[in-house]
Amino acid sequence: MNRTPRIGLLGGTGAVGREVAARLRARGSGEVLIGGRDLAAAEAVVAGVLQGEGHAVQADAHDPASLRDFCAASDTVVNCAGPSRLLMDRVAVAAVRGGARYVDVGGDDPVYERMTRSAPPGTGTVVLSAGMIPGLTGLLPRYLAGLGFSRVDRLTVYHGVRDRIGRAGAYDFVAGIAEGGDESFAAWRSGGPRPGAARRAELLLPGFTDAVTVHPYLSPEARRAAELLGLRDGDWHTVLFEGQTSAVLGGLPGLAKDGLTEDGLRAAAERLSRAADFDLLGRTPQVTLLFDLDGHGEGGAMTRSLVLRASGAAELVAAAAAVTVDEAVRGHLPAGVHFAADVLDPARAGAALAEDPGVLQLSLHDVPLEQLVAQDEGAI
Repeated sequence: MNRTPRIGLLGGTGAVGREVAARLRARGSGEVLIGGRDLAAAEAVVAGVLQGEGHAVQADAHDPASLRDFCAASDTVVNCAGPSRLLMDRVAVAAVRGGARYVDVGGDDPVYERMTRSAPPGTGTVVLSAGMIPGLTGLLPRYLAGLGFSRVDRLTVYHGVRDRIGRAGAYDFVAGIAEGGDESFAAWRSGGPRPGAARRAELLLPGFTDAVTVHPYLSPEARRAAELLGLRDGDWHTVLFEGQTSAVLGGLPGLAKDGLTEDGLRAAAERLSRAADFDLLGRTPQVTLLFDLDGHGEGGAMTRSLVLRASGAAELVAAAAAVTVDEAVRGHLPAGVHFAADVLDPARAGAALAEDPGVLQLSLHDVPLEQLVAQDEGAI
């Protein structure tokens, strides 16, 4: 008789953790353990989000004993705690040593480098960056590429997020810029990275009511996607909304060049989180991901575009994480250390995302994004 899979959700009392818990319950993914430093808060998630169908466990990523016991009690450990750049591979190593699969909504390149360099013997399935950015921004181009392309040539990506940014997420964002992983104004040109190849621009984009400023960058995930797809050219952009958040973001590259101390990182993260809270006052959260892929199919040159809108950042991160956990629990993911964008089946993941309650729109189009703007204007 098969035992019900036990899924340990570390950081299950946070905004993303609560959303992941709700999805695991709705999908019937397994028995869920909510792990948190505050046992009463974990019990409240079990009672409210899981409607009593789960267990609360006191677990702290900074307490080796409680972390070890939590991982040993789980078949799959899902890490929603942070900041990822402070935890690094601590939770991943504990999960592997406890014999559990591991899914991290963060993790990103620093954890990948550590785990691939010094993973404990017998490492099973370890999946990192199972969130939105990075995560879906790497996976969805693969999804588009599987829709009739025999060759892909050019990819354009835009992502705009106006929502709260938790302290842990803000720290990881600032630390990533300080470490130089994301290179502003760089793009993929003629099959390789090209510093200074792109500039900020004012554009009309589908899903946005007015013209927006887009800031180009090239991230480690973007480089991996470009190489995996065999792109000739690629452009990735952050949409900058008016307000304090954009002002804080605009100053981060300069701070990074001067060298941020740990206190400086924390202060910059605090400013970013507060700015995001302020900019959201009186506004509805907006999360929009846009993709435009050019290449060739059986009939010659072709274009596919994709529009994804979500009700909030935590909801979309959780949607990506829940898809990854399901694939891991079902044994669809291989052993070893992977990024979610590289190892998930794009077609299954895309279908699951389209059904997620936090996804307001996931639409495919046979025209470029600029024509979708023209269609929107024509409808008004």
